[in-house]
This record gives sequence, structure tokens and C-alpha cells, in this order.
Amino acid sequence: YFRTLVEHWDGNQWSVIPSPNPNPSTGNNELFDVSAISANDAWAVGYYFIQGVGTRTLVEHWDGANWNIIPSPNIVSYDNALNGVSALSPNDVWAVGYYHRQNLTLHWDGTNWSHVPSPEIDVSDFYSVVALSPSDVWAVGTYFGQTRSETLVLRWNGTNWTKSPSPNPGTVENILSGVSAVPANDIWAAGDHWNGFGTPFLTLVEHYTNPCLTPSPTVTTTPTNTPTPCAITFTDVYPSDYFYQAVFYLYCRGVISGYSDNTFRPYNNTTRAQLCKIVALAEEWSIECPQTPTFIDVPREDPFYCYVETAYSHNVISGYSDCTFRPDNNVTRAQLCKIVVLARGWRIECPQTPTFTDVPSESPFYCYVETAYSHNVISGYSDGTFRPDNFATRGQIARIVYNAIVEPDSR
Repeated sequence: YFRTLVEHWDGNQWSVIPSPNPNPSTGNNELFDVSAISANDAWAVGYYFIQGVGTRTLVEHWDGANWNIIPSPNIVSYDNALNGVSALSPNDVWAVGYYHRQNLTLHWDGTNWSHVPSPEIDVSDFYSVVALSPSDVWAVGTYFGQTRSETLVLRWNGTNWTKSPSPNPGTVENILSGVSAVPANDIWAAGDHWNGFGTPFLTLVEHYTNPCLTPSPTVTTTPTNTPTPCAITFTDVYPSDYFYQAVFYLYCRGVISGYSDNTFRPYNNTTRAQLCKIVALAEEWSIECPQTPTFIDVPREDPFYCYVETAYSHNVISGYSDCTFRPDNNVTRAQLCKIVVLARGWRIECPQTPTFTDVPSESPFYCYVETAYSHNVISGYSDGTFRPDNFATRGQIARIVYNAIVEPDSR
């Protein structure tokens, strides 16, 4: 019988990590997909088989030390399985698959897995899922139409699953096996299609962009005057400053601004709300202003409201247990690393040996600081420290955001 297999890369080699098998002696146990949030928070899904009963959903969770089976719903007494998983945060994880001729979607809220009903499409199956935000999740697979199997794409809007039209070039079979996304309006899905016996299976790649986002037409004109180049005139930012190029770049793109006295004040601290605005504008995200505030201390009339909500929708920030965001608190260097790493969507790296003497592996920001360092967007001090609890200045933030956006691979 098949057994689950989990392997881990530590930066030098792959090693097998023990994983549970709920029914090792009389049935198969398989895992099909994995999604990791951090070094101590990862999810894997699949199924296990019971003789005389059939397949059951299988969900396993990595807590940093062990893989453990987490109870998950089975909609019918037989024929349940999970094929894909996508984790946004410790309390927002999606898994997809099927149960007896129907597509299946499950959601983890931080405490329990629950079945989230999706449109009843007979003879359907989900193979992959990608979660972009709590209100934007895509699941792909296949279902049997009137004369052929057809691609199946469903989208979660925070309240309901709805079917999204998708192409079907094959006359007999069309399947989407995987899905991924860059920003929220740039989705890719891949699978295969088939035209029947005597013909080969062919690759199938589909691309989605928001049809409501109509690009501006390109107009070619003969310039009569040479455009005036952007220039910064801050009285406290000099070409010799380490943050000069960063301030120049971000200012000319409307990401940052100065004060009415024509200063930038690069050595001032930056608040959590101000950083949300900088990151949202630097990433060129669509600014979101929902009707209902997420945090009780960032109301709709707050000038940073839409930027905080946009950052939250992209899962780069979170609040506190009392439902506050504390927007006026200053940002630390460690917090800055976490927000930039999450905004860039980089794979989280947690090397065995710390780079900085004051950011040990047990620090909650360890993996984010190491990831930022591996992408060459931060550096430490000459004494080998990073000083993670120091407040990040406006100059430091400009330089780090600039490095992350423009030159992530150069020292």
C-alpha cells in the first residue's frame, strides 16, 4: 500500500520527514499538495483508503516539529479526496478536491476545517487552488459537460463560489490541473486537452486578466518639447546619502512625498499606517476601500484607511487580538522585513545558522529577516547585529522598499 511521503530542503540537501499514515496496513495513504506559511506552519492534503468504505479526506499540518493529522470533513461515507491546498495565513487555508461525483471545497478558520458549498456541478473534480486574499480564491479542475469533459474554474469572492467561463479546445477532454497567480488580476492555469483516440494529449495553458481593466490606448505623437525630467529638491536629501537613489525613484513615481517646508526628514520614524501606504503604492496594488473597517482603530474617515485595508487584503499585515491595528505605532526594522517579504511574495527562508547575532532562530521575525537578507534588500551593522527592534527611519524604509522593487538580486 502507498504511504505518505514528505521531504524537506534545508539549504543543502533533501531529507525525508516522518509523516502520519491513518490506515497503513489495509489501504493507501497519499498526499498530493502542500502549502507553507512559515517554518512552523505548513499544510499537506490528500486521501486515505479504508477497505469496504472507500477514500477519506486527509489533512496533515506541520507545527515546526511534527506532522499531525487534522480532522477534516467527509461529505459522504465514501469517495472523498483532496487534491490541492493554498494557505494565506494561520487562520485562512483552502483545500479542494472531490466527493462522489461533486467538486469539494474546504476552509480552515484557525480552529476547524469546514465544508464551504460550491455550485453543484455533476461529475466534477477540483485539482488545484490558489488563494490571493480572503475575498479572492481560485479553484480549477474539470467536469463532464454534454458531450465532453470541460475545464472547471470557480472563484471565491468572500461570500460565494461562482463559475468563471474558461476555454475548452479539446473535442473529448479538457482538464486544468494547476493554478497560480501573480497579482489578483493575472491568473494562470495549466492542464491538458485531447481530441480522441489516435491523437496525442496536448498541453493546455489558460490565462485570465480582469476584463473590466481596459488598458489605455497607445497614442503616438511627435513631441514638440523635451519633457521635463523628475527631480527631487528636498533640502535634507543629498546625492551622497545611501538612500538618495531610493528617495529619487519612489518620489518620482508618487510612492513617497515630502513636507510643506520642502524637507523629506529621512531620519524620522515611520508609522505602521504610513508603511502600508508606501508598500501599496510601490507594489501598484489596486487600492481597496471596503464598506466595513477591518480594525476598530482605522475607521473609514482615516486618511490611511484604504491603504491599510489594501495591505490587509494582500495578507501583508495583521492586527492584534483586541481587533486593533495600532496605526500610529512606529515600525521596527524586523516588522519592515516581514511586510516587505510578504508583499513581494518571496518563498520564506529559514537557514539553520543565523546571519545576525541578535536575530536568533527562535525569533518570530527570524525567517522574514533571513529571507530579506537572502534577496539582498537589507544588511546589518559592522558588529554583526541587525538591531531588529530599532524603529525604521524614512530613509531606511525608502532604501529597503526600493531594493525589493528594483534591484532584488544585487548588492
